[in-house]
Amino acid sequence: MFTVNEIVNKKPYLTYFPNDVVGVEENIRELNDGYRLFYNHRNKRYEVHNLNNQGSSMCLVAEKCDARIVKRIYKSYVPYHGDEVETMEEHNKMIDAKEAKRQEDTMDDMKKDLERPIAKALEKDEIGKGYNGFHVMPKLKEGEKDDSNRD
Repeated sequence: MFTVNEIVNKKPYLTYFPNDVVGVEENIRELNDGYRLFYNHRNKRYEVHNLNNQGSSMCLVAEKCDARIVKRIYKSYVPYHGDEVETMEEHNKMIDAKEAKRQEDTMDDMKKDLERPIAKALEKDEIGKGYNGFHVMPKLKEGEKDDSNRD
């Protein structure tokens, strides 16, 4: 097992990139917390090292720091750790579903908060002069087509 400092001390031509603009470091660490992204100044390339490896820590080299690094790591990682990846994907789907539910609940709350004040304002004619009541739109019967220009 290595630390980032041990790798940089052994290879001073490497620079650790903990927060790259594209998010490569974050994405590869989701697969394996040992993965780290470095830039090799001597060879002018990016390298992914695994701090958990015994012996050599280098896993992958790339000319550019972009999503292709993540794809290549993913392709090599999944055949050996497929169950972990499936569990992560299920977990991510669960998180996405919770967030969508939270957003939906927030929108419902906002609608409820605005519904009554708007109805009162319309009733008191505070929004537009000359408007003195509500228009109730009839529900369409099954198979009926809506011709109105409502959005």
